[in-house]
Amino acid sequence: MINPLSATGIKMITDVQLAIFSNVLGVFLFLLVVAYHYINANTGLAQRRNDRPCSRKLPILLSYNAASFAK
Repeated sequence: MINPLSATGIKMITDVQLAIFSNVLGVFLFLLVVAYHYINANTGLAQRRNDRPCSRKLPILLSYNAASFAK
């Protein structure tokens, strides 16, 4: 049987090439997510500091203890 890929000159990639490609793609996407969160967390930080006093309070759901849910 004749391989149809050999007639066109196209070669399949090897398992090692596929593994390297997937690892590089995974690292790139991970760094893209980290960069997105870094930019999102630091955008307008100076503006937010000037608008209100620097008092950090816990959100309401985090400030409750376990006993308040047992009622």
